[in-house]
Amino acid sequence: MLVATTRKPSEDPGKLYSGDRGTAISLNSVDVSIPPDRNRKIGEVQWPSRMPPNPEQEFAVTKVAKVQSDGQALDWYPQESKFQASGHHFRTPI
Repeated sequence: MLVATTRKPSEDPGKLYSGDRGTAISLNSVDVSIPPDRNRKIGEVQWPSRMPPNPEQEFAVTKVAKVQSDGQALDWYPQESKFQASGHHFRTPI
């Protein structure tokens, strides 16, 4: 999946982003392994019970790569594709 955020990158190697706001948009390509249907309850996320996760039993991030350019980001979208976007917003008082 393509992840875009304004969160600051984390210095912890076990976390991709910190909870702090960054100064720019960060783009990352994230590969997630989903366990086979026979090993999971459909509609639920089987969170890892330990590190490293077992991809046969649990959802697992298998690869993370920084998207280095606009061209790399555009490569994510073939000419004819279905696009899904999800956003998370924080309400802050003025």
